[in-house]
Amino acid sequence: MSKDDLENFKRTVSEMLARGQQEKRDLSVEDDNQSDKRTEEVTADDDLSDLSDEDEYLYPDEEGKQMKLMRLKLERTTSLKIKKLFSNTDKVFSMTRKRGRALIINNMNFDEKSFECRKGSDIDVENISVMLRAFKFDVVTHTDLKAEGILSTIKDEPVYFTAGEDVGDRDIGSVPEAEPAQKEGVGTGSSHPVGVPGDKKAEAMTRLNYDDLLVVKSSMESFTSKRHRVYGSLMIRALVSSMYKHACHHDLYTLFKQVQTKVRKLCLKKKLDSGQLVVAWDTLTHMRKLYLFLGFNGYKRDDNS
Repeated sequence: MSKDDLENFKRTVSEMLARGQQEKRDLSVEDDNQSDKRTEEVTADDDLSDLSDEDEYLYPDEEGKQMKLMRLKLERTTSLKIKKLFSNTDKVFSMTRKRGRALIINNMNFDEKSFECRKGSDIDVENISVMLRAFKFDVVTHTDLKAEGILSTIKDEPVYFTAGEDVGDRDIGSVPEAEPAQKEGVGTGSSHPVGVPGDKKAEAMTRLNYDDLLVVKSSMESFTSKRHRVYGSLMIRALVSSMYKHACHHDLYTLFKQVQTKVRKLCLKKKLDSGQLVVAWDTLTHMRKLYLFLGFNGYKRDDNS
């Protein structure tokens, strides 16, 4: 090999080594960025996913504690991972600026002497109403309705009644309600109204569409619903607390299951008779989830977009 060939060979090797070192440095920086991104996402998700069963807001240990009305800090949706779901109607139900309409019916006093006054249920109404308004729901409340009044009120809410077919609309209207008997429940119904009272097709409103329902009941049959005469219902307090803390980054069905665990655990801890078993079930279509996206209404688009 001539002297010139040797010099060219050395130069080529040197350039190859230099390029190799640069590629390693670039790869290292890329890995660091990906690592930082993963760490940021995991940290955010871990912090926001702390669905602890412990809850200091359920029932006070001392009777004198001022915990009757629950006014917790409203946590807004900040996770980029959750925000990206906002417009993905294949995975979640879309949300309008007004999140929905809440109908709350509370029967506290009864004409029949065999039924005791449901003391504390008025606190339930106050706690859940304030929370839902903070979540941008329109809230309507009724008290001490008779059976006919309950039926008439529900029929006036068209979100519950449809013709029964899937019309393809992927929006949903949330209608939490307190059941009129000895149990408290929250449900969401399909938002495909067919008609209004007085319409020629009003008979279609008597048919309930079982698609896109999300329901939580305070207890199943043979279990009682625990209610404190001052602080209200255990299930409602657990629900309100969980919603304030976690509805920003978790879907409602997950929160309902957390409420089930909270209530069961407290009943066992305090040895409350046979306990209470909260029931949650859904018929949400297309494997979608229901997020409320608190404080977030989607990314603003540029005027030119």
